[in-house]
Amino acid sequence: MGKEILYCVIAYLSGSVLYAPLLGKCFGVDPCEAGVDKNPGATNAFRCGGIVLGTLVLLGDFLKGFLPVFLLFEKTHSLRVILAIAPVAGHIFPLFFRFQGGKGIATTFGVWSGLTYWVLPSILGSTFSAFLFLRYLATIALPDHFVVTVGMLHLTGWAFFRYGYLYGFIAFCNSLLILFAHRHEWKRRHGSDVSSGDNLCPF
Repeated sequence: MGKEILYCVIAYLSGSVLYAPLLGKCFGVDPCEAGVDKNPGATNAFRCGGIVLGTLVLLGDFLKGFLPVFLLFEKTHSLRVILAIAPVAGHIFPLFFRFQGGKGIATTFGVWSGLTYWVLPSILGSTFSAFLFLRYLATIALPDHFVVTVGMLHLTGWAFFRYGYLYGFIAFCNSLLILFAHRHEWKRRHGSDVSSGDNLCPF
């Protein structure tokens, strides 16, 4: 049990490293100031630092979810759910940044790549892609937090039916974390016109 707790702590600390502000300092920019949501994630890194910074941040956020789960999940038994969601929890509530983190989407892709390789990440990605098609080609303005919520629900359903209760419960807990990370967007949208197109960054 002691080793499993240590593995969970390692996974959480991995998630707590926010690459956007750290790498942004190397590029002389502050990604947290690039968007209206002040989100320390890859999208704002692309906005203020260009493709190089954005790609590095995206890769870092992905790997900090992928590596702990890929390397430690099979070594953990009673705490598998905690270990699997720990990197996402670390990204949203980072110890090193006063528990003020990002949205956790790239890290979620990393976690599920570590658990299922390409299977469930492709499900989540296809859901996002479908909504992007509707937004840009069918001119249907859907807020990002709505798209993320539907994507996570889709992921959770697939996790339950394809992999069973363990992965389904992990996906459910992951979804709750993502919903919490987007709580401010839901509050801003409450009672507002969704077709306004004032979409916030989900990453």
